[in-house]
Amino acid sequence: MTDTPSGSPLRDRFSGQVAIVTGAAQGIGFATAKVLAEQGATVVVADIDAKRAESVAAAFNEQGFSSHAHAIDIADEAAVAALADETAMRYERIDILAHLAAIYPFFPYSLDDLSLSDWRRVQEVNLDATFLLARAVLPHMRRRGYGRIVNTSSISVDTVGAPGLATYTASKAGVIGFTRVLAHEAGMDGITANVVMPGLIETDHVNSMLDSPAATAAFFDQHLTRQCVKRRGQPQDIAHCVAYLASPEAGFVTGQTINVGGGYSFA
Repeated sequence: MTDTPSGSPLRDRFSGQVAIVTGAAQGIGFATAKVLAEQGATVVVADIDAKRAESVAAAFNEQGFSSHAHAIDIADEAAVAALADETAMRYERIDILAHLAAIYPFFPYSLDDLSLSDWRRVQEVNLDATFLLARAVLPHMRRRGYGRIVNTSSISVDTVGAPGLATYTASKAGVIGFTRVLAHEAGMDGITANVVMPGLIETDHVNSMLDSPAATAAFFDQHLTRQCVKRRGQPQDIAHCVAYLASPEAGFVTGQTINVGGGYSFA
């Protein structure tokens, strides 16, 4: 029997709660937004792709969930502040920030040839935005004495260190350090902050990285040789972990980094 992630049985887990999900128009972000919506949250579908975000929100609403789209560049300080303020004004609360948006550039050359502009762009989107989003939602969470912030790092931080991923790996290592400090600073206000570290997940982006389906299959097969769970990771695998960390049940879990990679490594 193959162990695959199922749907969301906890229909009222987030009833009355409001969740901002970044990168929610596709991939892991979409899967997370869907799980939270299925479990009762009102979901703000935040994504740089306005058209796709609108489509996702409309589909959620057609299914009887509560959602709206918000187009945003998460590296834009003013836009991030507006996202939090407009959400709080519209719903009078922000309970959850599930931050899934990121860029995953591969630079096929040595550090000697890596430009400062390329380095800085990855840090802006992957690390600076993590700070901006947390800073923007904290006042709204503090007012109610409750909040759940879930950020995402990557398995590349502690297992791979692959050539070509210097900027990405550095940014995702920074997310872990930042979130630990955030857990300390926000904990007295009833707010938790944790990190999910995805392994290799079968998304459209991953499937498009290599030249052919055969190359992609070989890539996954090679990865599976090190995994304890012998199947491809799915976006829902990450989504369900995020949902737990975002839940009321996880109120005593904070400052943690949880590896969700089928046992490829042990964080």
